[in-house]
Amino acid sequence: MSPLKGTKTRKIVMQIHNTTLESFLKSFGFSVALCLFWGYHTVTRSRTLLESFEFSDLLWLFYNATISLLFLIRVRPSVVSMNLVHWVVALITSFSGFVFSGQGIDNGPILSFTADVFIALSIVLGIASALILGRS
Repeated sequence: MSPLKGTKTRKIVMQIHNTTLESFLKSFGFSVALCLFWGYHTVTRSRTLLESFEFSDLLWLFYNATISLLFLIRVRPSVVSMNLVHWVVALITSFSGFVFSGQGIDNGPILSFTADVFIALSIVLGIASALILGRS
């Protein structure tokens, strides 16, 4: 006989029950706020690009501009997850790349080239993903 048989498992659900917040998250105003936020990163990247040209900065600029534009033209969501865990995971995955921004260490030309290739590939895949999702 299993020790768990007959016991109820508890599911931790961290739902936020706030209809005002939920309606704001579905609104055009929230899309504009997200567009402005990503637009700020676009301007930041353009300044970096003007100081010293790097191909990865050009890709970041294009990525941020694409995301910023897509927030404005996206289809308004009809359902938004109000689960706190979903939001924490989304925020961590969305902004974890900024932690490593500007952390250049000179490890030789081969390792630097390899890192640049991986960075370029990841940004190109991010751009492709955003474009494939389109207005979704």
